[in-house]
Amino acid sequence: EKDKTSSKRIISFFGTHSGAGVTTTVLNLARSLSQKTDEKVLVLSLNSWDPADYLYHYEGQYLNDLKVDLNLQNLTVQRLSEAVHYTESFYHLAGNRDIKLQRMYQPYEIEHLIQVAQEIFDIILIDAGTHFDTAPTVQSYLSSGLKFLVTNQEVKGYRGYFPYVFHQLIEPAGGS
Repeated sequence: EKDKTSSKRIISFFGTHSGAGVTTTVLNLARSLSQKTDEKVLVLSLNSWDPADYLYHYEGQYLNDLKVDLNLQNLTVQRLSEAVHYTESFYHLAGNRDIKLQRMYQPYEIEHLIQVAQEIFDIILIDAGTHFDTAPTVQSYLSSGLKFLVTNQEVKGYRGYFPYVFHQLIEPAGGS
């Protein structure tokens, strides 16, 4: 039953470091998954430093365009539906592109966004980026039923940054 598995329908992807391939992984998975199911798939780009609007022609609004609605917790299904961009077979809300807001999002704002998105979409894939000291990243982690950490063969990823990610986010949040 969908209600009993809703947290499992929120899947977040994090990176050990910039350039690890989180955005590419999420967008490719969204395209593949949406072509194999009739369910509505949404990508939320919640990386405060990367709007993820450059891998295809994006015509939607951005996370920062919804900031007031999120802050006041009055984002509606209609407003979110108008903000997202539909491409090929999935929907996408590009991330923040206002550098003044990079560290200004609050956990309750991101939680509100995810809750409203759950009313419309069946599967939500979150590009949570690599900055584990921001509300979008931490709230993405807490709201997700499935979590994936993306890295590559660079030593700085699996040896350099992974221990920080583990000790500063995964372990304190009860993960292993």
